[in-house]
Amino acid sequence: MFRFRIAILMIAAALMLPALSCRKAEPEGGAVDTNALLGIELSPAANVEWRTYCSRCGHTYTYYDASHVIGLDRDELASRYPDWEIVTFTREYALITRSIDRLCPEHHVLYLKDGGLEVYSVTEPELEEELLIGLDATPFGFDPNAEEMLSRGAVFDSLRDLDEYLGSFAR
Repeated sequence: MFRFRIAILMIAAALMLPALSCRKAEPEGGAVDTNALLGIELSPAANVEWRTYCSRCGHTYTYYDASHVIGLDRDELASRYPDWEIVTFTREYALITRSIDRLCPEHHVLYLKDGGLEVYSVTEPELEEELLIGLDATPFGFDPNAEEMLSRGAVFDSLRDLDEYLGSFAR
């Protein structure tokens, strides 16, 4: 009976030994990134979702493009896009997010600059303001408050809204 107990203890110890010796060390302060350990890279069929919160309008702009990140692992992606947060990363799907102080492409901006009016649209997917058209400001009688607002840029949801705004100042 005593030998049987010793044999069971030895078997149990032998079974536990490989489990103890196979554990991967965790870095201080956090869990192991299993994607990095496994060397997971985005496949050619991956769906990569780029999601940007635009704080100037409160909208979220999303586009899908994997063409320039295929074959990258999570660390390479993070180093190439340091201003973005990788929320989800698998071989077939990645969700990458950021928050910026810009407008989304649903808006237009009207500026009063050097006596002229400039209408800007927001480009996709860069989210940069791009000059759409320049106008002569002389036909409009802007009051000082409107001039101050337009010097900072007035945001409109559509060109129709912008046109109606300008129409209210036509002389």
